[in-house]
Amino acid sequence: MNYIPNVLESYLESSVPEVRYIPPPRWFVAYYRNGRGNFIHASRYLSKEIGTIPEGNLKKYGKGVLVRAKDITQTRMLQHLPCPSDSMFETVKAHPTFNYSKGSMCL
Repeated sequence: MNYIPNVLESYLESSVPEVRYIPPPRWFVAYYRNGRGNFIHASRYLSKEIGTIPEGNLKKYGKGVLVRAKDITQTRMLQHLPCPSDSMFETVKAHPTFNYSKGSMCL
């Protein structure tokens, strides 16, 4: 009987397990405070705070504004956007479903 070395076994022992990371969210919802829901003012405020927002990346969304970050820098700024008591926004949160494509469930 011929000896056939198991090359695959040594490869599996030395390989590093695949590490999957969850990409940072791109879509955020900035919720208005009561009585402060003005889309034009929101657009100006967000542009001042996080920089230029490309056309189509800012939309009305219920009682808030839907914002798509154009890059990782804007993503980080939106994640940590301050909402003081005199601000027009109550909270800024990542959108619960827009950030993940269908079928890709990250655990």
